Amino acid sequence: MEPADVPVQRRTPRDVGMANMVAAARALLDDRPPEEITVRDIAAASGHHHRFVQAWFGGKVGLFRTVFDQMVDELSSDPAPVLERTSMRTSTRSLVHLLNWLVATDGSAFNGDRPTPLVDRITGAYESAGLDGTTARMMAVRVIGTTISMVLFADVLGVSDDDLGAHMALENELVQALLAARADRS
Repeated sequence: MEPADVPVQRRTPRDVGMANMVAAARALLDDRPPEEITVRDIAAASGHHHRFVQAWFGGKVGLFRTVFDQMVDELSSDPAPVLERTSMRTSTRSLVHLLNWLVATDGSAFNGDRPTPLVDRITGAYESAGLDGTTARMMAVRVIGTTISMVLFADVLGVSDDDLGAHMALENELVQALLAARADRS
């Protein structure tokens, strides 16, 4: 083969390589928990050398934090009504396990005044239903806490993914009861 016939291998732009790694990590998280995924697994799935995980993200924690933030942004902008979910989605389960791993690995990453798009979106849904801001936020935290508990402790609680719908229906009934009770007081 003549040198002119050898295909020229071009470097992947950093933003494309980072997007490839994030996509690969997300796909792997659908099948395995984060503690079972290695940097080499992600690199192989993305088609990039594992050294770029450190170079581009500062390591596995940085990459998984990027994945987490992206998943939260997507979940919080999901057009499907947050409060009408009837079963646990794979992405929700993956997100909860990733959050648990990130907190266990580097809990300081969640300290301070960080945006909370998911809490804000659920709070907004409850405010639209008629709750005041403080109560709406407390209910949003309840829903998120319930979801986290159902994922992490499903066996202990004796619940399945399909039980989420019943719990969301109960949360909505509680909101309606709160609204009715407050209307009666006025």
